Amino acid sequence: SDQDAISWQTPRVVNYMGPAGTFATINIRDVLERRLELSELKGKIVLIGSRSSSSDLLMTPVGRMSRVEILATATDNILGDKWIRRAPV
Repeated sequence: SDQDAISWQTPRVVNYMGPAGTFATINIRDVLERRLELSELKGKIVLIGSRSSSSDLLMTPVGRMSRVEILATATDNILGDKWIRRAPV
C-alpha cells in the first residue's frame, strides 16, 4: 500500500538481538560434505558469508560482528518488525 511505501522511506535503526553468535551458524563444509541433513534447513532463511577474516568484522553497539551476522540481524528486524523506534513525543 502507499502507506507502507512511505514508511519504508523513514530511516531505520537496527535492533541488535545480542552479540556475535546470537544466530545459529553452520559451516558450509558440513553442508557440502553432507554431514548436515538439508531437511534441517527447510523453512529457514539461509545467509552465506564469511567469519574467517578479521577484515569482515565490523563494530556494532553490541561488539564486533561479521557482515553476515549484521545481515541476519537486519533480516530478523524486517521479518519481525523489530526496529528501534523513537518514543512518541
